[in-house]
This record gives sequence, structure tokens and C-alpha cells, in this order.
Amino acid sequence: MFATAFAVLLGIINPMSAPNAFAASHGRGYDSPAGWLGQYLVGGVATYCLEITAGSPLGASVRLGDRAWHTMSADENARVSWAVATYGQRASDNWAAAVHLFVWSLADPKEYGSHGQSGDDYYVWRAPASARADILEKLKKIRAGASSVKAGTLKGSGSMSFQTEFSNNYNGTLTVKLSPSSARGSIKLTNGRFVESGTRSLAGLGGGSYRVVGVPPEDGAPYRISAKGNFSTSGGYAGKVALYENAGGSQQYTAGPGPKAQVSVALSASDPNPRSATFAPILRSQVAERYPAEGDAFTDNFVFSAGEDPQSGLKNPWPEEAGGGYKVVTATVTVYRTRATSITSGETIPHDAEVFDSFTVTTSAAEGPLGDYRASTTKKLESGYQYVAVSVIDAADQSPTTRAFLPEGYRWTDGWGVSSEIAIVPPDGRSAATQLEAQGFPVSDVASLDGLLFDGAQVRFHLYRRPDGGPSPLQDSDPEAIDPAATCTDETRVWTSGLQPAAEVVTGTAPSDLRPGVYDWRFEILDQAGEIVWGAPCGPISERTEIVQVIVETEAQTNRRATETVEDAALIRGTIEEGDTLAFAAYRAERDRDGQPICEPSNLVWASEAITLTPGVVDRHTVKSGPTMLPTGTYWWVETYANAADEVIHRGECGIPSETSVVHGPDLPDTGVDPQLIAMVIAAGIGCAVGVLVLLLRRLRTRR
Repeated sequence: MFATAFAVLLGIINPMSAPNAFAASHGRGYDSPAGWLGQYLVGGVATYCLEITAGSPLGASVRLGDRAWHTMSADENARVSWAVATYGQRASDNWAAAVHLFVWSLADPKEYGSHGQSGDDYYVWRAPASARADILEKLKKIRAGASSVKAGTLKGSGSMSFQTEFSNNYNGTLTVKLSPSSARGSIKLTNGRFVESGTRSLAGLGGGSYRVVGVPPEDGAPYRISAKGNFSTSGGYAGKVALYENAGGSQQYTAGPGPKAQVSVALSASDPNPRSATFAPILRSQVAERYPAEGDAFTDNFVFSAGEDPQSGLKNPWPEEAGGGYKVVTATVTVYRTRATSITSGETIPHDAEVFDSFTVTTSAAEGPLGDYRASTTKKLESGYQYVAVSVIDAADQSPTTRAFLPEGYRWTDGWGVSSEIAIVPPDGRSAATQLEAQGFPVSDVASLDGLLFDGAQVRFHLYRRPDGGPSPLQDSDPEAIDPAATCTDETRVWTSGLQPAAEVVTGTAPSDLRPGVYDWRFEILDQAGEIVWGAPCGPISERTEIVQVIVETEAQTNRRATETVEDAALIRGTIEEGDTLAFAAYRAERDRDGQPICEPSNLVWASEAITLTPGVVDRHTVKSGPTMLPTGTYWWVETYANAADEVIHRGECGIPSETSVVHGPDLPDTGVDPQLIAMVIAAGIGCAVGVLVLLLRRLRTRR
């Protein structure tokens, strides 16, 4: 469709009847089931298809002339023309294939890149596997060469203009603009000469800026420098290709080498105004570090320029010395420090600001206002202050040769409180996070800040979750045990707090919907613009939080009689899921050879059934269980919390004091009989004894 439309736009009639019709055939390249990759020879010229999906241009073709292909810019048309002329006419299969890929990538970029991968990788498969790497390497070379090719033009234009760069009526700049930019030529000056050569004329010049020095009239009257220049160019391509159309009905278009451009341009210029004398040096400065570390120097970067003369209103550029080089200017910089939390700009230096240090910065004769300059204090910065630099350029501090070009009594200063001239040693801090918490409850990090809490300072907290199975903060005390770069990343971050005003103590509290796992906290200090001025490290023990599904605290009844019920009580905090259970077990107190408590089936004396818990978020939810009685002795309790899949979520520790019960009373032998049955037997025995005693008393009374 697009090819047909383009043919109509070009006004193409039946190309078969045209006198410049040729028979097109395959040249060098590769054929494959996916299609041809390489040259199409038309009238002995190697041409290349411009449309990927159009038919093959075999058969009769017609040369339409030198045209700009409508999908490409002028530069792209020139680059295709250059590539087809430079590499596309070679009798090489690989060069032909590489040029074809290059042409397609510019002429039909949408289709070229529509296959979910690089068009280079997709279409090079039309060539044999053994040739692909070389083809792609040649394509890389073509692109590298084409990057510098710009479209020429058959019409030229340009301009020349003078800028009065120096106030001593000698130095200035001539700016030349040429189209095409490849044009070169010569310039002849009147009332001036080129600094580069010291002559009135200079050849081989193109577009750009050229330093000139005035040669004024002998009477010293105001004067203008004028210039005449002639330029030409004969290289480059004219932003067109030699366009061929297939006349066999496929409406495919191919490109051959396009035309070269030839241009001639004549220009002239003159100073717009007579040249003046004085200049007003000023500077812009920027602290090297807005938030330097304690112990650093205060370092400033400077860029000098010429400003407006406050006396005459003229804004003359920086002058050069008559023999070359720039006038040298010295600025004095005084650095103040203050404990104020905010700085207000103004002309007056506050009374509470004390002088911290001072230094000078001097331009070089070689670079003058074109150079970048840096200077520092000798004293080192201390925490707890804001540091403010004030720069002054005073005529009295300059050399006589520079002072001659300054307005009388010239003095310039940037004033107090320029934002680019303020440095703050940022506050830092330490923090302590919740170490252990149950799911369903919020966790916090408490940051304590030290240093100057300047206006606009803010604090933000981040929380990162380690992969499941990460070390517990209660077990891992080795700071090298984690990789901060892998632990505290955008991918592992699960929560970020809002910004809070900086204070001596700031707390960040994460929401209660975090799932169980091990988390690391970090907090940052930011300025009002949101720039991070200090950040806490990742991984300290104090900044780790472990969230478990539930925290189970237990306490068993301690001193009990053999005839009394013995219970263990569990206090649950956290999130009970559907199907969660809690079971209790009592073990006879025994230890292994190393003296460690053991709670194993061999010393188990009682175990409860699994108690099904009600789902929900609970805090100190109490669950109790235990046997009616236990024989005299010492027992250790262990509670087991499991989920619906019988996976153990929590198991109590064996042999801890709070889970120890001591049973006192009659020595009930451990016969393997249920302790409740033993108690019943004892009770029955006591009852029989009481009955016998009553009977004996009655008989004694009867005898009396």
C-alpha cells in the first residue's frame, strides 16, 4: 500500500515504457527460504531493497532519478547513499548482506524491529551460519562510518558576525555559521588580524568562532573590524538516493548511490558597534559538596565571567593582553560558620556568624574566564555548623594591568547566604529496632540523631525482608554475615515510611500486616528538596527485626500436691490461622550425660490432645491444660504449636525454670498405672481405715 502511494506521489507512469528501464537480477548475497539478502543489479549498478515486505524486484526496473526516500531523513538518505556507494558495490556476498541490513534498518525501521528481537539478529539468519558473524561485524563497521555522514545540500547559506569580547578595543570574536557545515574557505579582515596567525587573512576556515585583535586607526577613534569570506564544499551526499522502481507489478523500490553536493558561499560582516574599554568581572560559585563529612575542607568551584558594568551599563567581555592571554583577576573568599538552623540571603552578614577561614582564587592568563577553578580552606569542617562562603572581587586587589580595565573603584560581591555557597556537615544517627514481634502487630525503629538539625531536615525509614531462611537477629551477631548490597535493595524493600521532620528522636512504625520473616531497617536523613544527606548502613544487629507467626509464653504450676491438678498455661500473641493447634506434654526431669535436660518419649509421663485454636489476631490469649495429678517428682513441660498441616510453628524449650513443676506429697510409686486411679485407691484405703476405727470405738463403748 505504502509503495503504491509513494509511486503516485512521484508521478510514476508505466515504467515499462520508460527509456531508462533495466532488467533487475540478483547480485552478490544470499538466498534462503525466508528471502533474499544482498544486491539487486539494475543496469550494472548494485541496488538494495528499501521495503522489507514488498515483493522481490526481479525483472524490469526503472530509474526514477535522485530522490529522497520518504521514510528517511535527509541525513539517513545521505548515509544510505554513502553505504551503497562505499561498500555496496563490492563483489562480496558478506558486504552485500551487511549493506542490505543497514539499508533496511534506516528505510523500514518499524518492520525491521517488529520481530521481538534485534532486526540485525533476525534478518542475518537469511545468510549461512558460517557467514553471520562476519556480516554483523561488517554491519558494525558500516554504522560506525555512517555516523559522521551528514546530508549535503545544493544550496549554501551562512553568516558572519563580530562579538566585542574585550574592552581594550583590540580583542574580539568572529563567529562564522555555514550550511552545509562542511564548507571551507578564507577570510580577510579590515582593521583587524587573527590571533591564531597574526595576519589579516586566514585560509582553510569553516564554521566556528575565531579570535581577532583590532588594528585601530592611528588617531585612536572608535572603529569597526570588518570581514569578507568565500567558502565552498565538494564532499558529502545530497540527502538523496538513486531511486529505482520495480516495474513488474511488485512496486518494490531499491536504492543506488545518490548524488554529491557542491556549494559556494560568499559572506561579509562588520562590528555592529564601536569597541569599548572597561569590563566588570563576576563569578559563579558552587560548593563541591553540599553536605561534606566532618573533617573535610570547605571546597568551592568557581566560574568567572564578565558582567554588566554598574557605571556604564555596558557588558563587555573579558579582555586579553595585547601580547596574548587573558587579564588575570583575583577573588577573595571568606568562609563563615553559624549554628543557625536556617540561612536567609542578604547583603548583611549576621552578627552570630563567625569567620571560619579565608582563601583567594585567581584566574589563569591561559584560560581566563574559560577555565574551571577550585579552592579550599586549610581548616577542617566540624559537625554542628552551617558554613557560608562570601566572594569579593575588588579593584584594589588586582594587578595594575588588570585594574586599568576595571571601572573606577570597582567592587563586586555575591553577598551573604547564596544557596550554592552553603555547606552543612549533615547530622548522623543511630537506631534500635524491635528485635522480635508476632505477626499482626506493628514493629518500629527508633532513630537518635546527632548534629545540626537544619531547617527542612527530614527522616525516612525503610524496611527490607530477607529471603525465607535468613539468619535470625537473635542468632546472627556477625556483621559480615550478610551482604548489604544484596539485602537492602529495591527488590527486597517491603515498606517505606513517610517523611518526618528531623528531631533528636524519631520513630518509624511499620504496619502490622507484615508476614513472618527476618527484616532489616535503614533510615535516611534528607533535606527539604528530598536529597539524601546521610544514610544508615544496612545490616547492624540493632537494626534487625524477626517477625514470627506467634510468640508463646508459658508458665507451669510449680509446687503442687500429688493429689492436686497440675497445669501448664500458654499465653499466645500473634496471628492464629485456621486449623492451628496447641498441645502440652509433661516429662519426668532427666538429663543426658552432658547434664542437658532431655524431653523425649522415654521420659514422657503425660501428653494432652491437640487443642484447636480460634483463628484471629490475639494478645496474651491464654490456653491451659494438664493432668488431674502427677506422682511426686519434678517435671518439665513443653508446649507445641502447629499449623493445619501439622508443621511445627513453635516448640517450647525443655527444662526451663518457668516450665518446671515440682509435685510434693505421699510417695506414689510409679507403677505405670494412671495417677488418677492411684489417687482413687488411696482415697478408698483412707475410707476403709476410717470405717474400721469407728467400729472399734463403738465396741469399746459397748463393753463399758
